[in-house]
Amino acid sequence: MTDTAPSALVRKPLLWSAALLMLLMFGAGAAQLWHIVSPPRTETATVDPNCNLHEGSCTATFSDGSQLTISVTPQPIAQQRPLSLNVQSDGLNIASMEADIVGIGMNMGYNRPALSAGTDTQYQGQAILPVCVLTEMPWELRLMAHTTDRGLLVAPFRFTTNKNAL
Repeated sequence: MTDTAPSALVRKPLLWSAALLMLLMFGAGAAQLWHIVSPPRTETATVDPNCNLHEGSCTATFSDGSQLTISVTPQPIAQQRPLSLNVQSDGLNIASMEADIVGIGMNMGYNRPALSAGTDTQYQGQAILPVCVLTEMPWELRLMAHTTDRGLLVAPFRFTTNKNAL
């Protein structure tokens, strides 16, 4: 025998409507989170294979000739040690800047410190690399320059840490 009482007939569509509403809200929240984690880029500079952040500063050049130069201290760069990031910009109108540090081939968690403006062209910040079980761990440090006139510009710099090098 089926329950055909009016309350049972009304309850099922309400449950489905509530479930659909929750699913839509979850999807909208996930889309907003994805936009924060991976914002749309206007341009990404090419990785310079000759760059060695363990030995000195490196420069990324964008299509219009503007540049971002970064130096990381202390050198060599190591895991679980405070790092100072110093960035010099040339030809960019920057509203804000972040350093997104990601493990290549291994998710090392969200590590995106904001850099503060020292002057119109200089930015500084602090970072720390998480510990990794691998002896050698490849990383990419992505400078994310939010510009006032060109959108988000990303300058990637690659390096590898070695637990045995220290």
